[in-house]
Amino acid sequence: MSIREELDADTREKFNNLEDEIGHSAGVDIEYIVDIGFAVDTISSSVDEYGIDLIIMGTKGNGMIHQVFGSTTLSVIRKVDCPVLTVPSNVSFTGMHEIAIASDYANKHEIRTFETLKSLSKDLKSHLHVLTLNSSSRVTDLEMENGELKLNKYFPEHDLHYHFKSANGIEAGLNSLVEQLKADVLVLIPRNREVFKKLFGKSVTRKMVLHSSLPIMALPA
Repeated sequence: MSIREELDADTREKFNNLEDEIGHSAGVDIEYIVDIGFAVDTISSSVDEYGIDLIIMGTKGNGMIHQVFGSTTLSVIRKVDCPVLTVPSNVSFTGMHEIAIASDYANKHEIRTFETLKSLSKDLKSHLHVLTLNSSSRVTDLEMENGELKLNKYFPEHDLHYHFKSANGIEAGLNSLVEQLKADVLVLIPRNREVFKKLFGKSVTRKMVLHSSLPIMALPA
């Protein structure tokens, strides 16, 4: 048996054990795919081939392994055309009752950007909170009013809760609001937005995604 065949067999065995452990109790069907290649390219092609709606990636560890998987997570977020949910290893799932959405109202988004979030929040009966930070670039009252009208249109079945905070830094401001709301998930829209494009190009991104105490969902722009 070749090394590739051994790796394939070992991975399939682990997936079978995982299915026995959580698949039946969760009441869901599990299909697993084993492939060899560069992680980001393989994940991206699988999204297209299988019509994936949501990618879930765990974050944990230290040192070089932590850095490698951190880079992979961020690269996947930038490349794939579907939401990516990153889950810290020390987080126990208790539901998605309170979902916080970071918004700067700066850019327009197609309604498809929010489709997966809409479906999840509806099924889980989640409360949606829209967080706006007034930091380096001021958000005008008109931008906020127009942004709220659009978001209300995107989520007609939800009563959106809007929160505004002045903050010197994006990371500190988001963390403060998330703590205050006891949010279960923080939603970001990083690509093609000036504020979050800058955020995702700096070390603060790694802190937000890899050192966060709660799951972060990155939506496609």
